[in-house]
Amino acid sequence: RRLFRKEFLQFCRYERKDGSSGLRLVFPIRKWSSKYETRIADVLRSNGFDYQVVDEPSGHFVTVDFGDDKKVAERCSQLILRDVFEFPQTTVYRVHLEP
Repeated sequence: RRLFRKEFLQFCRYERKDGSSGLRLVFPIRKWSSKYETRIADVLRSNGFDYQVVDEPSGHFVTVDFGDDKKVAERCSQLILRDVFEFPQTTVYRVHLEP
């Protein structure tokens, strides 16, 4: 059975000057997601993630820079899905990465 929910996590890849790349969580704080902002910050803080709350012309975001550590990014996303969005432990989810 599929459950369609509006919650999502957004990651972006960035290039460094030395040619290597990194991965960053960019969680937008919008009307639908504002109720999660405090809980995300609490989960990130209690699990030792260094995060920032950023105000940009395009909006307000919670960001976490993982560098090139995809395993830590995966662990962070699982914590948010389970502890913030309250997805059941049995939920299977897919990741779609665009080039």
